[in-house]
Amino acid sequence: MNSNSKGNFIFSGMEIASALTTSNTRDMETNRFDISLRTHQTRRKAFWVFVIFGFSFLPYGVCSAMTPGKEMQDHKTHVLDENSNGKEIAVAPGDLIEIQLQAKGATGYQWQLDKNDPAHATLVSEGIKAVSSGKLGSPVTNCWKFRIMKEGRSEIAFLYFRSWEGRSMAVEEYVVKLDIR
Repeated sequence: MNSNSKGNFIFSGMEIASALTTSNTRDMETNRFDISLRTHQTRRKAFWVFVIFGFSFLPYGVCSAMTPGKEMQDHKTHVLDENSNGKEIAVAPGDLIEIQLQAKGATGYQWQLDKNDPAHATLVSEGIKAVSSGKLGSPVTNCWKFRIMKEGRSEIAFLYFRSWEGRSMAVEEYVVKLDIR
């Protein structure tokens, strides 16, 4: 870098190229970091949007798609809903119990399995289906399938609560008693 008689600075071509390269490298690193940060934040937001609202868009008929294997088709399937709450059901080892409980979409409330003895009833599958497709926040049906394993007495219980409030704040309970013979 030189200065002329008027006090202006004169830069050589190499000095300008070096300054531009350093500046561009720093800008590219900063841009890479900004893009990476924005991508991470976008992915995190998308994850929570799906967790809160995504279940409304799941395909209709998830529960009916959960079918037993060919070797278990001789056993009976018992479909239970809200009307079975508090009742005792007579079942046999090898039978399937499908429990379908309605939930209000987009309220934050969810049905959660609270009590089950896997020695008597093993959870085979679970899923969610939209009651009316295409509407955000519409009611959904939670479905669980249990395989009855051995004779005895047991019960399956669910609580309806918001995950961030905890089980102690449950607004509803569903219990079905099993008489396995």
